[in-house]
Amino acid sequence: MKHTFYLRKPKDNNDTLILFSCYFKNERKQFVYSTRQSILPNNWDFQNNQPKNRGKDIAVNQKLISRVLNQYEDEFYLFQSRCEMSKTEFTSQLLKQHLDQVFGNVSIKKTTFFEVYDRFTEEN
Repeated sequence: MKHTFYLRKPKDNNDTLILFSCYFKNERKQFVYSTRQSILPNNWDFQNNQPKNRGKDIAVNQKLISRVLNQYEDEFYLFQSRCEMSKTEFTSQLLKQHLDQVFGNVSIKKTTFFEVYDRFTEEN
């Protein structure tokens, strides 16, 4: 399975988000995930879908952005191979859960005192 990175607003004059994308044939679904990194479209290499690393239009934080994009790529291949080895179907939902867990996009549900109290009374 192939993946790519692209810009959210490629013709904008301001910083724009870099998105990670791949297509799941079985689900017939395009998976899009935000890398939470942004770059000027001027500093983006549209042929290679990565930040420019040569010439005069290099982003100030080009190395950081490239490193983060490489981490997304590595986690994608790692999780894909884990699914193949465990004979689990590689789905967009599982990939999203994995990326959320690895990159800290997990929302923590806060429980109130009364929810804990109700659970306690049910158990006892």
